[in-house]
Amino acid sequence: MQMPKPTELKLSQPEPFSGDTSKTKIFLQRVQTYVDINDEIYNSNKKKIAFAMSFMRGGTAEAWAETWYDNHTDDLGKLKDYGTFDAWVIDFNKAFQETDPMGSAMKDLESLRQMGEVQDYVNSFLVLMKKAKITEYPARLHYFKFGLSRRLLERIMNVNPLPTDMEGWYKKAVEIDNQTKSMQMYMKFQNNRPSGQQQKQGQQQRKGPVYTRDPNVMDVDRMSQEERDRHIKGGLCFECHQQGHHSRDCPKKKPKNPRNTSGTHKEIQVEESKGEPSTSKIEDVEEDTASVKRTTIFDSDVSELLQELRKMQKERNDWIRKLEGSDFGFDGL
Repeated sequence: MQMPKPTELKLSQPEPFSGDTSKTKIFLQRVQTYVDINDEIYNSNKKKIAFAMSFMRGGTAEAWAETWYDNHTDDLGKLKDYGTFDAWVIDFNKAFQETDPMGSAMKDLESLRQMGEVQDYVNSFLVLMKKAKITEYPARLHYFKFGLSRRLLERIMNVNPLPTDMEGWYKKAVEIDNQTKSMQMYMKFQNNRPSGQQQKQGQQQRKGPVYTRDPNVMDVDRMSQEERDRHIKGGLCFECHQQGHHSRDCPKKKPKNPRNTSGTHKEIQVEESKGEPSTSKIEDVEEDTASVKRTTIFDSDVSELLQELRKMQKERNDWIRKLEGSDFGFDGL
């Protein structure tokens, strides 16, 4: 029975190595982890060495790999013997051994700064502490506080009581950083919320235009039916209530203001004649001529306005429900 072909597990492969001695250890660790997990694929010294050297690119690492190949080939350029993988690791460490790992770690600690997530800063700090082999609490705390952002450090220093060990400092730094992010998110939400004045202005804008009565329109609708009949039968002017002229020619008539041409309503025009009943002409209205009525036609769509108001009320209620159900975790601020 034929055995199934082994499948290579797609793990994160080592990053290319150019000869930086500060990365020698991590490069070898990733190479060995990858070939160990996929031992059914990389089941010989030749395969393991070829896999590791495929990531040696640029810088002194590429030059070393070229020399290694020259030492393991014959005159025709054919590889003679790879040797063992363990022997290759020993040669690699000799070539790229970090001369002063503690000194390099100390130098990196002095330049380490929190630039983003505080958890990332803590992880980098722990790695460098281990490489620098610093174990004393005062020294560790000094470097840790030195690299924290000033704002975060000030907030931790205001805590009472202060943490008494490094684990407490790590935990408190992450806790306050998370609280700060929650506060920033809440403030952003508050800033995007319409203020009372903005809501009032928005409501006023949705009310539509304000309609005013044209002052030039004859105010015959304020007369009683009896008064109108008396003016019509007696040929009286609707302005000064005297005989002998029409209201449009009345000498006592007030000067006209510019006529409202906005189209918000249509006017009533009335003509009177002396001694004869006048004929009222009212646009777009078919009613008895003995009863003069004023008609106003509004352009605004009342139903659309009501829909807008309902929508605003719904958005407001949704916002209140979200606010009441949210948990921003401000404990300890």
